[in-house]
Amino acid sequence: YGTVIMPATDVEIDKPHKNGLEVSYINGEIGYSIFANGKQYSNSFYESKIEIREMMMEESRILYVAMTRAIDNFIWFNNIDAKGNNWGKMLEEMSGEV
Repeated sequence: YGTVIMPATDVEIDKPHKNGLEVSYINGEIGYSIFANGKQYSNSFYESKIEIREMMMEESRILYVAMTRAIDNFIWFNNIDAKGNNWGKMLEEMSGEV
């Protein structure tokens, strides 16, 4: 694409998004986590650290695809007040290295 625009880069990528049900299948065991009424319920097979790592790897793949598809311009919106680990912060750090 000539120009790729990343409009929302201030969402924390190392925190689970609280939106219902998450299910994982690891080594023959099914883990689940349910977010309801501001609380998290999960069984003993749900590994939040593994899920966060997988989520960050997927976010990295998405960012890689977006950046490598830009032929002329890659544009992102950076919220300087954003907290935590997010794309905007990583892109800001990388832009100083180029």
